[in-house]
Amino acid sequence: MKTYLLISPQPWGKMYLSKHNYAMELAENGNQVYFLNPPSYKKFSASPELEVNEERQNLFLINYTLPSTVYTLRFKARPVHDLYLRRTLVKQLNRLAQFDELWCFEPNIFSDLKTFNATKKLLFIVDYHDNSALKKVVTDVDGIASISKHILDYFEFTDKPKILLHHGLNKNFSAIAMKKIAEGLAYAAPLSIQVAYVGNLLQGDRVDMNTLRLIVEQNRGVTFHFYGPYEEKANSLGATINDKLRNFVEFLKAAKNVRLHGVKDQLALAKEIQQMDVLLTCYNYLTDYNKSSNCHKVIEYLSTGRAVVANRLFAYDGLRELVEMPNELTNENLPMLFKKVIGNLTFYNSPARQKARIAFALENTYKEHINTLQDFLSSADAFTNVYKTS
Repeated sequence: MKTYLLISPQPWGKMYLSKHNYAMELAENGNQVYFLNPPSYKKFSASPELEVNEERQNLFLINYTLPSTVYTLRFKARPVHDLYLRRTLVKQLNRLAQFDELWCFEPNIFSDLKTFNATKKLLFIVDYHDNSALKKVVTDVDGIASISKHILDYFEFTDKPKILLHHGLNKNFSAIAMKKIAEGLAYAAPLSIQVAYVGNLLQGDRVDMNTLRLIVEQNRGVTFHFYGPYEEKANSLGATINDKLRNFVEFLKAAKNVRLHGVKDQLALAKEIQQMDVLLTCYNYLTDYNKSSNCHKVIEYLSTGRAVVANRLFAYDGLRELVEMPNELTNENLPMLFKKVIGNLTFYNSPARQKARIAFALENTYKEHINTLQDFLSSADAFTNVYKTS
């Protein structure tokens, strides 16, 4: 068993992203995992204040507070900021354990990882960023992982080994998927069509609100279930609020065929979306910083077996039998495609199509990805400048 340090840009909360899921999977496999939350800042603080708490067996959450002046230094005097972290925070973290592996999901806080006492260091970037810290931190890692070719292409400036994965599937979803396969798949046309959209709605213009609104308005007989944050309170994923977004949320609240469920725990969400006929996602390519390259929720959608309607996702261009999406990067034809799918659900949710979707999802569990990453890190030189897909 190994000891891991995972550095996350998103705090531990009710909604789990890839870094949270990797932490839980590693801990359940018997490894000792330290999960470093992003910093908080306090005006009167002389040095970093660390607090380590056991979240569950083998998994420890690290919270830390920095002086507010350090936040200013991060943007005004980066070398001083980095020196401060090396001499204070990193030293304190190194006292916690001798880390076998460090997985850094954080693209902003650290400019280098060389002073961490980790045997292997992995940079795992799941969102597109472009900053000097990210370019510097690459020099200290053994490999770079991502879920998007668009993101990996950013690292063309370095010959560090790179690996391309799909998003991972959590155990709560995979357990239900395996049970479905074992019991046999069937589908009958419903009396009332149920559609789910899962994700953080508070992402400014990244979500294509105009198209989503049009789909809801054009399909009054369909019930749309929205899962995820739609209010700032209890949202651990961050928010970008504007007037357009506020108006969109108010529209959803008022729509008679919309149900806003808010944040659900992972198991409850996994169970509830099994009842859906269609799973929907709708991002705006022009305003999405990841350029619609991949989407975490889709692998969870596929695990249900049910039809997935999405904006164009490059990761699924070669998997068109799994995801129904337009050829265009814009979403002008997405409402028409949605109508086509709900008008022929017995075809799109046939047992053969359900089986193909579930099989693909089960090939991309977090357990499988961890095994792949272990092979990658143990022989990273063999992967130099090669994109390996799972």
